[in-house]
Amino acid sequence: MQKIIQPLYKLYHVFRTIWYDINLKEQSTYKQLRNVNEHRYDKFNQPLVSITIPTLNRSQMLKERSIPSILNQTYQNFEIVVVGDHCTDNTEEILKSFKDNRIRFYNLPEPAKYPANKFHRWRVGGTKASNLAIDMANGEWIAHLDDDEIYTPNRIELMLKLAYDTNAEFVYGIHHEQRNMEHWDISDNPDPKQLKIARSSVMYRKYLNCFKYRDDTYKYNRPHDKDLWKRMLKAGIRICYLKQLVTYAPLKPGEKEKQAENWFPTQTNNNE
Repeated sequence: MQKIIQPLYKLYHVFRTIWYDINLKEQSTYKQLRNVNEHRYDKFNQPLVSITIPTLNRSQMLKERSIPSILNQTYQNFEIVVVGDHCTDNTEEILKSFKDNRIRFYNLPEPAKYPANKFHRWRVGGTKASNLAIDMANGEWIAHLDDDEIYTPNRIELMLKLAYDTNAEFVYGIHHEQRNMEHWDISDNPDPKQLKIARSSVMYRKYLNCFKYRDDTYKYNRPHDKDLWKRMLKAGIRICYLKQLVTYAPLKPGEKEKQAENWFPTQTNNNE
């Protein structure tokens, strides 16, 4: 009996994943929005760029890393939309200390519910805050930055130029992530179909906000950002790659290496 059930379960999982990836309503909405809004991107007119930052009790990272790296951009027509996943530290106070009215902050009144399993939680953590930040964005372009990561100084300027030069709806670039005191991982892949796209390295047209992060992607063994890129690609968005470093993520203060146990559980509960 077991020999019959296991192949059937695997077949069911394959078909369930295929159906999960085919969202005809989402694809139809995207095509309608593109037809209506395409003309707004014909010419470069110093568009407003919205940088979204979901965060949870990392006020010092915002103060020392992410926010300064945005404020120091060579392109200055931007807004910063920070959404707290029910922050309980001094995040709001730190953001106000910049005294820059381009920074907006909203804190979720209750913490979002995520899986108890540590690895599953890592795959979908921050989805509610991320989606709300996208909905709050006023810009013609939406970019993202993790609260502990850093933009290179000309990141926005270079990506906007590439987008308008190529008529791309979505652009991404090279991302570096420090693993230990001697080694950095380099995300440098011009083939978007491989989904090796760092979330902080992307920028896309506002009407692509019809695509939202899902909070159940752990059930399909993928992080929520890679799931989003996959659905966008299936819908047929025009995507372009900038072969230049645009973001990087150093170790956090006190870290000597990124600990595997911070991401992966010792035991996995498939019901979580």
